[in-house]
Amino acid sequence: EPMHITLCEDIVFNPETCIDPVFRYTPDYEDPKYAENFHLGFFSGIIINSNNVTIDMNGHKFEMHPDFFLMQRFYSHITLNPSPFARKNGPAAFNDFNMFPKNICIKNGTFGLSSHIGIHGNDNQNVTIKDITFVDHEVGGIVLNNPQDLHIENVTIDNKCFKVPVGARSSALVQTYIFVRDF
Repeated sequence: EPMHITLCEDIVFNPETCIDPVFRYTPDYEDPKYAENFHLGFFSGIIINSNNVTIDMNGHKFEMHPDFFLMQRFYSHITLNPSPFARKNGPAAFNDFNMFPKNICIKNGTFGLSSHIGIHGNDNQNVTIKDITFVDHEVGGIVLNNPQDLHIENVTIDNKCFKVPVGARSSALVQTYIFVRDF
């Protein structure tokens, strides 16, 4: 059955689910629901894992909180798969997923601050992105690998995020901490 989501306000994504006093933005990777796909942190604000989904931003903005932006260096506002990597790929043991959502529409809003990408997906079909503006991302507005029937209409990618506040060592430090914190 089709799913239609309409935003009612701006969203500043700032998850605080971890009790870790140093890096609070990493989900508890011992919890089975996070163990596979979230052990490197929240890689996405919204994950689409089904067919026939419309996200109407209704003129609103979706962005990362500046604190989360510093801690989560690998992130997309919307990911069109249950994993941020292509099947059987990536630096860690992500689920071997077989879901490649199709019939996706994202429209009518702005994607702001992102440490990586606005919309990301792999092997999706019939994706429509329209009336969207992307600003303040470090890597790209839209990154879709091997899409079929991609429709992009009235999209502006106006990157103003030129000063990357931390380097690769910062990201490596956070990820190393996640892996060794319980040893």
